[in-house]
Amino acid sequence: MNYLNRVSLKSLMLISLFIHLWASFFSSGFQHFDEHFQILELVNLKWGGINPESLAWEYREKIRPWFQPWLYYMIASPFKALGVANPFFYVFLFRLLTGLLGWYACINFLKVIRLWFNDNKQYEKWAYFLLNFLWYIPFIHVRTSSESLAISLFMLGTSSFILSKKPMHFLIAGLLWGFTYHARFQMALPVAFVWFHGCLFDRNIKKLSLSAVGVIIAILLGTAIDYWGYGEWSFSLWHYYRTNFLEGIMAGVKHYPWYWYIRWGFLRGIPPVSLILILGTVWGWVKMWRHPLTWMTLPLFIFHSLVGHKEVRYLFPSMVLAPLFLLFLYQSFEPKFKEWWNKRSFRYGVNLCLIVNLVALLVASTKPVNPSVNFYSFLWGQEDITKIYAKDESPFTMLGLDIEFYKKPGFQVEVWNDSIDESGKYIFLRKGNEYFEFAAKKNCRALFLAYPEWILHFNIGNWLSRSRVWSLFKCE
Repeated sequence: MNYLNRVSLKSLMLISLFIHLWASFFSSGFQHFDEHFQILELVNLKWGGINPESLAWEYREKIRPWFQPWLYYMIASPFKALGVANPFFYVFLFRLLTGLLGWYACINFLKVIRLWFNDNKQYEKWAYFLLNFLWYIPFIHVRTSSESLAISLFMLGTSSFILSKKPMHFLIAGLLWGFTYHARFQMALPVAFVWFHGCLFDRNIKKLSLSAVGVIIAILLGTAIDYWGYGEWSFSLWHYYRTNFLEGIMAGVKHYPWYWYIRWGFLRGIPPVSLILILGTVWGWVKMWRHPLTWMTLPLFIFHSLVGHKEVRYLFPSMVLAPLFLLFLYQSFEPKFKEWWNKRSFRYGVNLCLIVNLVALLVASTKPVNPSVNFYSFLWGQEDITKIYAKDESPFTMLGLDIEFYKKPGFQVEVWNDSIDESGKYIFLRKGNEYFEFAAKKNCRALFLAYPEWILHFNIGNWLSRSRVWSLFKCE
């Protein structure tokens, strides 16, 4: 616990702010397709940049709430009025503001942490460290996904619900919770369980009733926003339940066993950091079953573990808050941990975890999430390229859906399969073996390569030929 003695809480906040700004700029692209097709393309629809027929099936079934696309649309409107057309500016703006909201939500949540740890300054700093400097948290904060926005709104609403004594703040807590639900339906679970926790252990009737009124008002406002989005009255939650549970539209999607999240969390969460986080969280859920933190994180984990279709992003909200259990674990066994600290092997283990986490933090905050966006950015900056010829499939098509958000107005893509007269054309390729084939042609010059060129010198075992390598050639 001595690592942060020389660092003030204010300094940690400023460093965290810098990391969030850094990640907003460099962590480009979408982590999951829904981050693009269910958010950005809906904004694009309101801009007139895509036809409704080209959107995902969720739009036709009216199962997605419009709250987040509406929010981004309103943020972008002043810049649209000024004639700003660059889509990469807008998506950076959305990442930046979503990330800053996450950063602010963590600062605001410190008030709750002070209550939980009786104003212990050292625990407060470590809690802020866990909420901001775990390798995946800035990455989550800057995503333009429903999960990222939802956890920030949930933390703001929960802080107001737990700490405030003014009736207006109870109402605001409910409003924030209601918008949390409209960002991500499944977040109704932690919202409901925190409210139930208040019913069982706090029993402040005014707080409970006013927060419930706030939730209802936000749901009604969200329904009005859905009307703005779909052009007709629609209750998205019903359509979500109808398609997913009554009609079983997701039955054909691969299902996983209940323990998949634990297995994935250990392997992909980067051991040994992941092992410590998992053990600390499980300990907290078992030993601290009455604590609000358990009621905030466990219900969402149980629900998604029981549902067959699993995706990591579903647990983003729990992943942000659950690391706080490590502090409670330390607090419960503080004399024992101090005894272990005298052992060199234990100190080495702690230092190893901190170094691994730091390296992973730098990589996650810097590496583009989806390299395809780099290609779109390259094309946007090339005024002389108005048409490309794509081998087998357009680069502006994924999962059979059109990606129009990043496409220049009037830009054309022609798909070819077997052969083509490449003379005078811009040729797009998506495989490594195709890249090497065209690189050997004297009349073709590479303009774009998804990998840095120095990687070509490390083509051990010819792995690049078997890899997904986007490239663009200009052939004379």
